[in-house]
Amino acid sequence: VLDTREENMSKLRVLVAEDENLVALDICRSLERHGYEVAGPCSTAESAVKLTQELRPDAVVMDIMLKGQNDGIHAAAQIRHTTGIPVLFLTAHADKQTVTRARLVEQHGYLVKPFDDAQLYAALEMILYKCQLTDANAEMKKIPVGVARSQQGVDVTKSLSSSNPGTIVEKEEVLRSHEFFSGVDKYEL
Repeated sequence: VLDTREENMSKLRVLVAEDENLVALDICRSLERHGYEVAGPCSTAESAVKLTQELRPDAVVMDIMLKGQNDGIHAAAQIRHTTGIPVLFLTAHADKQTVTRARLVEQHGYLVKPFDDAQLYAALEMILYKCQLTDANAEMKKIPVGVARSQQGVDVTKSLSSSNPGTIVEKEEVLRSHEFFSGVDKYEL
């Protein structure tokens, strides 16, 4: 079940990777105003990757041009490969080459500076929600889904741990697996 986010907002952590101190402070304050816990900030691609692996934030807000040997696009590719944590690029660079490179690492969002609180909040919320939906859909695909017929003839869709298509499962087994099925006679996968 997807959470409504308002009651769980304070639990969401966002790592900020930005090498300009004033901009990093502005991003952190903006995130805190919207109820996020800020992890970081950090100023290099290498530290962004390391902190993401160590802290496991819910998302990363990443500038593309960072201090150090690598840039934010390189860091985002490593983060995707090692953790799968979503990255929102927040950058002043919107040229074709930079956007193409960012697109190729299959990250979740791209916001061009200057930004305001509302834009940052909306972009981050959409990314987190889409990732939550993706995770929920992946979990649902792992579990076979079937239709249970109740005594009243109503079809109820629900999952069951059996993976044999066409199998008829008796009421007792369904009830043991899912308390949801009161009044179910048979379950067909």
